[in-house]
This record gives sequence, C-alpha cells and structure tokens, in this order.
Amino acid sequence: MLLSGNEWPGVQKKPGVYRIRAFHHRGKPIRVPRALGIDYEGVIDIGESDNLIKRLSYFWGRATGKSYSHSAADEYISWEMRRHWPLELLRFDFIHVDDKTAAEKLELKMIDEYRARFYDRPPLNKSQGKRGKHA
Repeated sequence: MLLSGNEWPGVQKKPGVYRIRAFHHRGKPIRVPRALGIDYEGVIDIGESDNLIKRLSYFWGRATGKSYSHSAADEYISWEMRRHWPLELLRFDFIHVDDKTAAEKLELKMIDEYRARFYDRPPLNKSQGKRGKHA
C-alpha cells in the first residue's frame, strides 16, 4: 500500500522498513536516474526503525520545517529536493517485522539489492545500512 501525507493507516509503533518514493501528479513513479540505469519505481530513500510510525512522522515533520531528527529529511531540505520531488507527491510503503534486528537486516538487504542493481544508493540515503552488525 502506498501512503501519502502525514497520516498512514496500517503503520504502527512496531519495527519495520520503509521506502520513500517520488511520484508525478498523474500518479506514476518519477524515473530516477542512477549510475547504472533508471529507477522506474522512484525510490528516494530506504530506511528502518523500531517504531515505524514515529520514524515516518519525523521525516514528514522535518521535511515541513519542524526540528525533528531525520537524515533523509535533512538531505531533502539541504539539497532543495522539493523543487524536483514536491512533498505532497512523495509516497511511503512499508513492511512491519518482528524486531529491530530483523528491520536492520531487511533494510540492509534492500539497500544491497538497490546498489547491486543501480551501483548507487537511493538519493536521500546517506548510510549503507547497519552493515557492521549484520554482515
């Protein structure tokens, strides 16, 4: 399920992994050029949290100017990405998992798959996941 805005039905105070994706007004994902091709799904961030609802609300809050802490939202603001990917056209998808360790492992797997496919990270990802813990 793709979610938008600052309300996310189904997202709970549980561990999980999320993707932030950019869309056009007509509802199709924006094509994001990467080092080895084009990401046709419009993925701009992959992240994890032990409290998914809190993490997504921190992204939304920081991206709208509040003083929450979220590294992807900091990138979104500092690089003025709103000019290319307006906040109202960002969508979130997610999966809940059993615990924080499972979330970290799944995030790492998703980032590794993305990097293997595009030889690049999603544009807002500063980290490579929690590689030291789960490699």
